[in-house]
Amino acid sequence: MKRYLRFLGIILICVFAFSLVGCFLRRDHGEDEPEDVTVALVSVNPAPGSTIPVNGFITVTFDNPPGVVTVSTGIVNVVGKNAVIAGPFTPGQLNLTITWADGRQVITYTIPVPDAEIPKVIEGTISDGDIDVDAAAINTAGSIEITFNEDVKGNIELQTETGVDVGWIGSVEKKTATLELVRGKELSHETTYVIVARVLNDAGNRANIRLTFVTGSAPDRESPALENIILPGRGPAGYDVEEINNAAKIELRFSEEVEGNITLQTETGADVGWIGKVDGRLATLELVRGKELSAGTTYIITWRVSDAAGNENRKQLHFVTIGGPPVLLDKMVLIPAGEFKMGSDDAKAEPHEKPVHTVRIDAFYIDAYEVTNAEYKEFVLAKPEWRKDRIQGRFHDGDYLFHWRGNDYPVGQEDHPVIHVSWYAAMAYAKWVDKRLPTEAEWEKAARGGLSGQLYPWRNIGENIGKEFGAHMANYNNRIGGTTLVGSYSANGYGLYDMAGNVAEWCLDEWDRGFYAISSRNNPISGGPLVDIVNNFPNVRDARTIRGGSWFAPADDIRVAFRAWAVPLKTSAYVGFRCATNANR
Repeated sequence: MKRYLRFLGIILICVFAFSLVGCFLRRDHGEDEPEDVTVALVSVNPAPGSTIPVNGFITVTFDNPPGVVTVSTGIVNVVGKNAVIAGPFTPGQLNLTITWADGRQVITYTIPVPDAEIPKVIEGTISDGDIDVDAAAINTAGSIEITFNEDVKGNIELQTETGVDVGWIGSVEKKTATLELVRGKELSHETTYVIVARVLNDAGNRANIRLTFVTGSAPDRESPALENIILPGRGPAGYDVEEINNAAKIELRFSEEVEGNITLQTETGADVGWIGKVDGRLATLELVRGKELSAGTTYIITWRVSDAAGNENRKQLHFVTIGGPPVLLDKMVLIPAGEFKMGSDDAKAEPHEKPVHTVRIDAFYIDAYEVTNAEYKEFVLAKPEWRKDRIQGRFHDGDYLFHWRGNDYPVGQEDHPVIHVSWYAAMAYAKWVDKRLPTEAEWEKAARGGLSGQLYPWRNIGENIGKEFGAHMANYNNRIGGTTLVGSYSANGYGLYDMAGNVAEWCLDEWDRGFYAISSRNNPISGGPLVDIVNNFPNVRDARTIRGGSWFAPADDIRVAFRAWAVPLKTSAYVGFRCATNANR
């Protein structure tokens, strides 16, 4: 027994000894520690040596996450393998030093002095809106010219009303853009044509020009010719409704004495109620008190007159009114009370834009322009708790006023719309100026500008605004690469600017995908009574509605019926806001 116990003890000692050796081997000869990975710069966009704007962006890509990255100028934000460097940069040569843990790189760019002026048409063979243009005279001349205020380059086309190229040869040289007749492609009588020019100046500022004209009837010596139309208030976007109503008269002058009738109707054929008279060479429409024309409306003048020999002149003239409600207080526009069709059922409509439903809105005021950087700076200086370095974390997502340096907006962008602001910040600003954000229904009524059934704040001009002919109407589809000065494009029928594009806009309402199916007919608002939302906005947590589309959005997303949403602390380069207030304040 003792021998057995002694043998067992020896075995246990051996096992223990082997265990110690194994631990030693594992400790000293285990798997190798992973080697450090050296991070290398892979690419830079835009390419070094190129020209970038003062407020441009530079994207640097590494083969692995670089960790901390510093730059000699600009603001850097690292996301994964990319470092995005934002201006403003000083005009001149930029020698940008990029430093990370494993390396250092100097890249060079040219920063031009900002120039926001776009080329403008100063004269031409044709002016926008010309009617009864002599097609024979233009065909005989063999060309059409328009002159700009500076040297430009680009292209020019002659199209039909539907966007089909007529086939004339276009050329742009220095200040002149020319269209030359190709035999067999002569202009026709009683036809609408569109001159479309896309040009840019030496500073790279683009202008998209669209001039529409209508050729007159084929010469007929026996028919009384229309020599002149006296319709006051003509402008590039339409006819000023106040000037027409103040004149209280529209006159047509013919080449000889005529008799017949003249009427004024809406686009739907309803008689406006003005008195039509034909006397001698004049056909006149006279205003009846209480029958003043409205802004943002298409009207039709129809006349049928004949001379003593019975030769007839029978035509129609369509025109669109602009202007209207007076501006009050801080550049605000009165939107009159009334009903409108909200939503969309066209082919582009999303499910949450349906059904189309009738809504009645009380009168209200809304800002003519989006809130600008300069206006927002006044707010943060007056309310330090909303400054970039003091705002509470629960009111933003970390990118609040991302493009600002401290309390200063980017150089030269004082009149651009403020961006990178949360819904909370927009609400706080609105409350500071004794206003509020518009409800979603108020916003859409205002955006439609008095028009009904249109896709955009202006009358539909084609099947797809995404084509070039719509570029001069709004800042969208990343055509410019950022925001533009507020009011850079024509106002809608109510006198409101940038209701499509530039920046999308926060609304007061809580986001509800199915709200249109259950909304109230009168002053609808999702998420509670208006007063409760305004007074309790810091405690709101539900997503909010966004309308209008931005400078980056495609054409379908700047439709007046398009709806989007975001959580209230979200900030974005694509979203800003404008304010509203009750009319009976």
